[in-house]
Amino acid sequence: MTNENNRNAFAGRNIEDLIKNSIIDQPTVIEKLKERFNIQGALSNTAGGAIYGDKSDIRINFTCSHYIDANVKGFKPSALFYQKGVF
Repeated sequence: MTNENNRNAFAGRNIEDLIKNSIIDQPTVIEKLKERFNIQGALSNTAGGAIYGDKSDIRINFTCSHYIDANVKGFKPSALFYQKGVF
């Protein structure tokens, strides 16, 4: 039987995957991030932060060796999602 906490965890994981897999389709978001953090390289890839042993949910990698770690802080089905970056 799935309890409320498990459902929230699955929903949060789905949102992490959505962000990780769709950011490549958002060139204006990538450009804003590059501008804000003075990143010169192009987007290389995105990955789940856990593969790096970090506590971050998502890692956005650039060709110049810069990366941005982001964490999903909350999920509301009515608002789709709320994301806050940790840098």
